Amino acid sequence: MGQKQSYIIGVAGGSGSGKTTLAKRIAESRPENTLILSCDDYYKSLYDLVIVQNLLEPREKKLLADFLEKEYPNAFSARQGMAEEIKNQGVLKFLKGQILFEKVMKQINFDLPEDIDFQLLICHLKELRAGRSVPRMEHIFQEGVREVHEDDRILPKPVIVVEGLMIFFDPKLRNLFNLRIFVDTSEKTCRRRRFKRDVKRKAENGRDLKLGAEIEKYKKFVISGRRQYVEPTKQYADMTLNGETLRPFEKFVELLGPWIDAQRLYIPK
Repeated sequence: MGQKQSYIIGVAGGSGSGKTTLAKRIAESRPENTLILSCDDYYKSLYDLVIVQNLLEPREKKLLADFLEKEYPNAFSARQGMAEEIKNQGVLKFLKGQILFEKVMKQINFDLPEDIDFQLLICHLKELRAGRSVPRMEHIFQEGVREVHEDDRILPKPVIVVEGLMIFFDPKLRNLFNLRIFVDTSEKTCRRRRFKRDVKRKAENGRDLKLGAEIEKYKKFVISGRRQYVEPTKQYADMTLNGETLRPFEKFVELLGPWIDAQRLYIPK
């Protein structure tokens, strides 16, 4: 008989829809056997976001390239691309030194599929499903940087819950889920919850962001991103839950346990 593989649940929906709350409810029902991965932590590094979204003028791009080559010569001599740490430190130091940081952070659109490192998330899920650990990822929204914690490994568990805005957008990623859930919540409720969450301190599960800047970003990026990239992925869900109240979540979690126990998913030894 083979080894049981993890049962992977995908939870998608708009920003503030209740994805994280549902994921936590699932984990609370099986605290020792459930792992939560947030797609938020798989946003690309600040360097990649700046380059992909073309947020620098040609002169600024040249200055950045010259700065990185001078500041980190060994990273370029190997001709193997910059390490994550160098990308983070280098572009952050450059932007702040050139007094461009605030300007760039206001321009970054976090509601595009190309912002997310789907390839890395897929790789980590496959490793976990195979019984191997992966490094913990962390995206720090205040600075737009991503940290890879190699010394803090995530261990595989029988149930893995992945929650994120656009996790059903990428076909290869959504095909890894044994169960796909879309949390359907009104735009009005999502907006209220998002602002309440983001202006809270990080120590209180917030993001330490400024309300004025977040309102501006919401109008400029979030609404269009939701309508263009999030809502259409509802078609790929196995089920849709109303996220206006907790009652549908509680009922779902109550039924989920027996359903998972009934599965017979094995991989070869």
